[in-house]
Amino acid sequence: MTKKTIESSMVLFYQIEDKSKSSQDVRAQKNAKWDFFNSEKKLSHVYSNFEYPNSDDFDEWCKHVDSIAIDFQRKFNPTVATLELCNISQFNYWNDTLSEFMDAIKDYLEQREKLHELSGISEKSARRFLFLVPVFASHKPRVYIDGSNGCVNVDVMTRDNGILSTQISENGQVHYSYVAQNKNLYKITGTAKFKDSRDFIKFNKVLQML
Repeated sequence: MTKKTIESSMVLFYQIEDKSKSSQDVRAQKNAKWDFFNSEKKLSHVYSNFEYPNSDDFDEWCKHVDSIAIDFQRKFNPTVATLELCNISQFNYWNDTLSEFMDAIKDYLEQREKLHELSGISEKSARRFLFLVPVFASHKPRVYIDGSNGCVNVDVMTRDNGILSTQISENGQVHYSYVAQNKNLYKITGTAKFKDSRDFIKFNKVLQML
């Protein structure tokens, strides 16, 4: 197992976990994992040409996100939808990801009316996800809410047919887990820590590695 720490505006921790074992249980686990990869809920492959936001557009986007009130206690917050009206040159490219997020919120709130044990949506996690919308936009993400803590989760396919799963926590941390197959199934996990909204753009460094 290898651990490494990089000190910058983004503090990044990761570990590489070797899953290579010869037992039947591990082979069964691998087959189950790849059955999930090939299930009906397939994730789209990333675009061949990444189009990450420039810093000026990203700073402007962060100002828009900071300016809105987010409250999901009773119903879908209409102020989030006003982000669709922002005048940023790259916004049309990000809009699909924002729409994916709004659909996930609406679906979750509908489910929570039936399953009251589901956690309320974390407004802090939602705002931090919105900061990341321009970063995820190139990767055709699947966005959903974690019923255990209300945080926003994002799954994307990687170029080598792996899956990167992320959870955006309330405290500015982005936990991620990358699972793929070489000779055996392997996993890379880590946490990116951000103290300023404008630093979330640096999460593209993680995505570029995949």
